[in-house]
Amino acid sequence: MQVITTASPRNFDLVRSLGATSVFDYRDEQVSAKIKSQWTSLKHAVDCIATEQTLNQVSDAMSDTEEGYIAMALGPDTSALKANIKAEHALVHTLLGKVRFRFIFRDM
Repeated sequence: MQVITTASPRNFDLVRSLGATSVFDYRDEQVSAKIKSQWTSLKHAVDCIATEQTLNQVSDAMSDTEEGYIAMALGPDTSALKANIKAEHALVHTLLGKVRFRFIFRDM
C-alpha cells in the first residue's frame, strides 16, 4: 500500500517517518493537480479535515474515470462531487473498520 498525504512543509519528515509515500503541501493552490499528476488512478481517500474546500481538493485529486471513495469523520454536503466519487461520513471507530489502511500511532 502507498500512502499519499498533505501536510505543512515543516511536517513532511514526520509524516514520511509515519509511512507516507508522497507528501504534498496542503496550502499549495495546485495541490490537487500535483497529486493527480503523480497518482492518476487514486480511488480511495480519507479526508480528516472534511470542509467543503478539503473535500473538493480530495475529489479533484482522484481519478476522473474510476469509481472512488472518500471517508471523512464529519463534513459538508457531498452531492456536488464528481459522479464517480462516493463520499461517506463515518465515526472514527467505523472508519477504521471500513477503510483498510494501516494506521501508525506514536507519541509526538
